[in-house]
Amino acid sequence: MTNNETSTDRCSGVIVNGRGSCHCSPLADIHCRNLTAVPEFRRNGARYSVAYLDQQEITSLPAAAFRHLHVSRIILNFNPIGAGLSEDALRGLDKSIRELELGACELTELPETFLNGMSGLRRLHLWANRIRRIPGGFFGGADELRELLLWGNELDELDALSLGGLWNLRRLDLDHNRLATVSKDTFRHLLELHSLRLNDNLVEALYAETFVYMESLKSLSLDRNRLSYVHERAFVGLSTLISLSLSGNKISYLPNELFAPLVNLIVLRLDSNRIEYVWPRTFIGL
Repeated sequence: MTNNETSTDRCSGVIVNGRGSCHCSPLADIHCRNLTAVPEFRRNGARYSVAYLDQQEITSLPAAAFRHLHVSRIILNFNPIGAGLSEDALRGLDKSIRELELGACELTELPETFLNGMSGLRRLHLWANRIRRIPGGFFGGADELRELLLWGNELDELDALSLGGLWNLRRLDLDHNRLATVSKDTFRHLLELHSLRLNDNLVEALYAETFVYMESLKSLSLDRNRLSYVHERAFVGLSTLISLSLSGNKISYLPNELFAPLVNLIVLRLDSNRIEYVWPRTFIGL
């Protein structure tokens, strides 16, 4: 029996062209193995929960690769997609897709219109790639996104437009990148953000009102950066913050009333710094 016949018998809406096979579980999940390309999806009205396409040998996502597929979650982690990501790869998924995982896919660039029309998308994983920049307006078509994981990339700059449109984002993970600076304009769109991780970057300073627009933030982590300067008004606006971690930096001086805006703070980590003296009013307000 050929791969096509096996695939069709097991999962009538999924056709494998070439090497590999797919089958559907009783839970309406698609499971594939040994693929070298995205399968063809038939227009048969079937609705699936998850498409497990991870750890294959898929080298490209061409335009309309998922045409006719109705699925809530697509997992594509650990595929050598690289530069083979078409700007129209998600065409046809706008009414069904909620979660998309493209971790460790050797991505270097993000097509500017890749997320156009993806208003139902809630979770996007782009971790452990080689992404160096985010095009301005990239998230404009996914304004209902709640979780964005970008850790383990090569981002060295985020400007005022990089995160534009993420009005409803709750969790943002930027660990293990190459960010040297962060500014309030970078985060001006993140009004609903609850958790921000910036560990293991190259940030040297926090200037006045860096997080002023993040009125809903509850957890902020900047461990193992190169922080040596923290402005006395760096944390203005963070009245909802519960946890702040600044471990493993080069901080030697903490201004008076630095933490005064953090009226709800419960956890504060400052270990493995170079603090030489604590002023009488350094921790006032906590």
